[in-house]
Amino acid sequence: MTQKTLLQLKDRLRYGDSNHDKIKTGFIIDLVDSVLQNSVTELTASGAVPDTARIIELNHASVIIAATYNVTPNSLVIIKDTSATGTAAHNVTLSGGTFNGTNTVATLNARDEFLVVWFDSAGRGQVIANVGSVALS
Repeated sequence: MTQKTLLQLKDRLRYGDSNHDKIKTGFIIDLVDSVLQNSVTELTASGAVPDTARIIELNHASVIIAATYNVTPNSLVIIKDTSATGTAAHNVTLSGGTFNGTNTVATLNARDEFLVVWFDSAGRGQVIANVGSVALS
């Protein structure tokens, strides 16, 4: 998709048919915004994730990546293991919020595992999708 196409999709969702499910539409708009803002961060070593990141990719086949992320309220975040191979147990530790009201650590240990999480105004997350077996603790 081109940037122009994404902007058109965003406008259509925001101002188009009033029968759209408002929650799903909000998630899609936030995701499109994430892509338009180039908010993808790839980590190949342990470290802090920028607060502006909405898509976090963890990429190392043999070394564990320990990432920290400060939750931005009212945001949709995708965390994915993009390692080519391996089962290194990458983890993301949150500050300022939780993944599900309780847990602050997500552990991804297989290629293509990912989480999609919506953080509300208080930073309490709601897991929208857990693909693979991402462990929360």
